[in-house]
Amino acid sequence: MIASQFYEKIDRNKSYRPEQYKQWLGTFDMTGCSTPMQVDDIDKFEKNNDLAINVYSMKQDGKMINPLRITEKVVRLEDMVNLLLIEGEEKNHYVWIKDFNGLLAVDKSHTHLFCPYCSHSYDTHYNAKKKLVDDMSVCREFGGENIIQFKDYHKS
Repeated sequence: MIASQFYEKIDRNKSYRPEQYKQWLGTFDMTGCSTPMQVDDIDKFEKNNDLAINVYSMKQDGKMINPLRITEKVVRLEDMVNLLLIEGEEKNHYVWIKDFNGLLAVDKSHTHLFCPYCSHSYDTHYNAKKKLVDDMSVCREFGGENIIQFKDYHKS
């Protein structure tokens, strides 16, 4: 979390070094949250610190990234904090996803924007920003689930 909130203030050549982040330890309100943080406690952490947090998991082969927790807050895409949960046999670790689109990109030579709710991609050559914003509003309303449900089937 520190990396996501204070990235502009660190030496980017040494961003991998933990001592860069020590000055901001204790910055966040952890009231009601377990340590180490469980995914279920992120709601509390998010409210305590006025953040919008998404958490994703990755298959061991690194080929599939899935949403574990998507914020209920309605914020700009740029204001979302995306975390990747790396699950080990004994310990888990959260890592800030600095570039969500880069993480999901299959073809690094061709830019796409990805919806944080459903991970659908939009080609930047074809008005991707507008299509992504439209998709996000639908995904937010329906929880990112790809389900079509007919409600007035009795009328046919």
